[in-house]
Amino acid sequence: MRLRLITGLALVLVAFLSACRAAPPAAPDNSAVQLAPDISLNDQNGAAFRLSDQRGRVVLLNFGYTYCPDVCPIALAELAKVKQTLGPQASRVQVVFVTVDPVRDKPARLKEFLGAFDPTFLGLTGPYQALSKVWEDYRVRVDPGGPDVPTPSPDERDTKVYDFVGHSAITYLIDPRGAIRARYPAQWPADQIVSDVKEYMK
Repeated sequence: MRLRLITGLALVLVAFLSACRAAPPAAPDNSAVQLAPDISLNDQNGAAFRLSDQRGRVVLLNFGYTYCPDVCPIALAELAKVKQTLGPQASRVQVVFVTVDPVRDKPARLKEFLGAFDPTFLGLTGPYQALSKVWEDYRVRVDPGGPDVPTPSPDERDTKVYDFVGHSAITYLIDPRGAIRARYPAQWPADQIVSDVKEYMK
């Protein structure tokens, strides 16, 4: 199957048009299959999460924040449709939401927000430093307050509240062996994601 590779230009256009003001990511290298960098954070239930523990399942890895006015809810709604469409096979898929707004996205907030879409979704948060490594590993650009606002100082990173957070609107499909197989912009149709998920379940 042809990999569904979303170009940097498409991601920029989706980000630019979003009221969430998502910032464009660095252009990914789509020339070869890439092993997904491991993630070690805590989920909304306070449990330790490691991406490598998800081997054997398809992971749909999304980045966003719970106060996002439109892009993030749209993406999560599509991912909820993916699981609904898969029916019994949905148990072989894990949706993971990594916050770009750790100051406000505490575990209780993540649990309430994600539960409105699908209670099986996992929401990950942690200290700014730990999250920033994940953002960097997945080429997710995060601009607290927007691109024109100065980068928060080390003393502000875990305390300063911003009304909105600019970020790359992207979801990764990671296959059961831990390889990145596709990258989707926020409004990518659920039926096309379902088609890819089924392909990598084989």
